[in-house]
Amino acid sequence: MNETLVGLRGLLAISVVFYHIYGSAVLEKYIVEVPKGNLLYLLNNLGPISVNLFFAISGYLITKSLIMLLLMHNVHQLTA
Repeated sequence: MNETLVGLRGLLAISVVFYHIYGSAVLEKYIVEVPKGNLLYLLNNLGPISVNLFFAISGYLITKSLIMLLLMHNVHQLTA
């Protein structure tokens, strides 16, 4: 499996978690919303994009893994 894509998927998952925690904290008035020019504001707005990228990368990795598994299974059947 490609470790770079797995690592990117992990960062995207962290971004989504941050998006949900930050959004909930602002809605419940535990913290104040940061100004638009702040880095945290940008990171928060990447949450929905991160979800899409996470699922796209996950779909690719799962499909690649299943294809490799099927190919290995077919090779074992041919040699047996």
